[in-house]
Amino acid sequence: MAKVSIDQERCICCGACAAIAPDEFEIDPKIGKARYIGSGKITSDTQQAVLGCPVQVIKIIKNKKEE
Repeated sequence: MAKVSIDQERCICCGACAAIAPDEFEIDPKIGKARYIGSGKITSDTQQAVLGCPVQVIKIIKNKKEE
């Protein structure tokens, strides 16, 4: 199963990911940064959120078996 990684240090909390894929991303109210809340299944919304991140801090890390 693939993993979604967010570089919290570089996240600018613009909310684009949560707007594009609200079932998979949210803004953590405690730290004010994006957080992945999805099931781990990479959907087209996940991919669109990755592409829509203006600072490109969201990455999809594929399992070796998936390559």
